[in-house]
Amino acid sequence: MELELEQVQRHYAESLQVIRKCFPMENRQMFPPCAGLFASRGMTAEAEALMRAKELVRDRIGAFSSLRGWMFVPLCCSVALSPRPEEKLDSVHRIYKALRSEFMADSRIALTALVLSDLKTPEGVEEGAAHAKELYRVFRKKHVLLTGYEDAPYAILMAFSGRNEERMLEEMDACFDRLHPFALGDRIQSVSEVLALSDLPADRKCDRFLELYDALKSAGYRIWKRFGLPVLAGLSVLDVPVETLTGEVARTDAFLKPLPLYRSRLTFDSAQRHVHALMLVRAAHGEPAGSDLENLVSALTLITMQLMLLIAVTNSAAVWATAHS
Repeated sequence: MELELEQVQRHYAESLQVIRKCFPMENRQMFPPCAGLFASRGMTAEAEALMRAKELVRDRIGAFSSLRGWMFVPLCCSVALSPRPEEKLDSVHRIYKALRSEFMADSRIALTALVLSDLKTPEGVEEGAAHAKELYRVFRKKHVLLTGYEDAPYAILMAFSGRNEERMLEEMDACFDRLHPFALGDRIQSVSEVLALSDLPADRKCDRFLELYDALKSAGYRIWKRFGLPVLAGLSVLDVPVETLTGEVARTDAFLKPLPLYRSRLTFDSAQRHVHALMLVRAAHGEPAGSDLENLVSALTLITMQLMLLIAVTNSAAVWATAHS
């Protein structure tokens, strides 16, 4: 399903305002990816549905669970999007428990459970979780110094993708070797993990990634290398001319810039705003309905945004500690 870019932008801006009003005490870094959840489905967030979801999550999920904390806003948004909110929340909780049996409990694993709930029913997840842990060990064995716990969600999504894993691992290695001189190694590992989900030949998707990066850079757009490159990778594998994508990113960034949330650099700087533009352009170019690739790339985009939130909160805490030391 493809959406008009202007339609995605409108749903995003309206959802952003609704989410801000419904979650005034939550960290604003999470608002853009959550607004993107609604926009990617051609919907606008509704305050009444979000407030009902808030009450449901608070009633069903313990305050100290990893499904709360940083996960609270995206979980509420996902529940609000569902026509059966209680079943949705139960599915997320059961999948998270299965993943937690193999992986250390944290917000990234909780987020992975959230996006998996759109792909899988809770039945049989335990077996898939064990297989995902095996894949994660393969990651560690291949790149022990570059693989961290932030790579666990990619291993989980690969395990549940239904694609040939040997081929995906070969594709990861081929992309990593090709792109390794391009930037710091751990960033390129995440890019390679995203590119491995595409059916394009390794050389072709690496060329597309570099071509889009260079085109955006030449047009004056900064992509946050630490967490923006995997989002860029998810956009680059689309069967859309690079010139078209570059133009759409430019139009989307121009749309975002005057929105209230982006007026202060203390909230989002230009590099972060550009990543949000990539997310929305990607949302406008959906795969055919029911495609696992569409859901997986969207999932990876949201996971990347979660990591952006974590680093932003860490930096804010460091600044606060320095100011009060």
